[in-house]
Amino acid sequence: CSGQLHDSGAKEILLTFIYGLRLDIAAIAYLFLFPVVFSFIDFLLPDKRVTIFRNVYHYIIAVLLAVIQTGDVLMYLFWRSRLNWRALSYLAEPREAMASVTFLQLFLLILFFAAMVWAQFYFYRKFIGSKREEEPKNPLPRMAATLIVACILAIGIRGGIQELPVNEGSVYFSSNEAINFAALNGAWHLGHNLY
Repeated sequence: CSGQLHDSGAKEILLTFIYGLRLDIAAIAYLFLFPVVFSFIDFLLPDKRVTIFRNVYHYIIAVLLAVIQTGDVLMYLFWRSRLNWRALSYLAEPREAMASVTFLQLFLLILFFAAMVWAQFYFYRKFIGSKREEEPKNPLPRMAATLIVACILAIGIRGGIQELPVNEGSVYFSSNEAINFAALNGAWHLGHNLY
């Protein structure tokens, strides 16, 4: 196994999206825990500060995800590995960590990072962040919806209702290591690796 995407057919590359979906959902569910808590708090104690906290949380997560994805690209480019705790330990010596990166690679990584942050901020502001629901006359449907979403998140975090929670092995389906790495969610992998 050479570990290159171009060694695989289009079908196998498309399958990475299907096999990786459970880890993607688990990562999203973890990230939505705080917004659901904020929503519940906002239900109990309506306050504009809750909206501010929710917005700040989303902006921090957007930057963090961009850092993880950019680091993941850099890690795979040089080490054919995913971003993990060991790689993060090398950031203690940033000069040595960046010694083999060319100016063009660094420029492209910064551009990639900036584009990801801009896109996430733009879509969040356009579709979510600026929206503030009016207080409903009957708050029970909103409370019920929040509790249902919390239950769905619990199932999502586990990766489903099967006996064992989702793990990295659930996305591995190919003899090509690059295909398996492509199916693995970078944020979930790093979080699992650090935990």
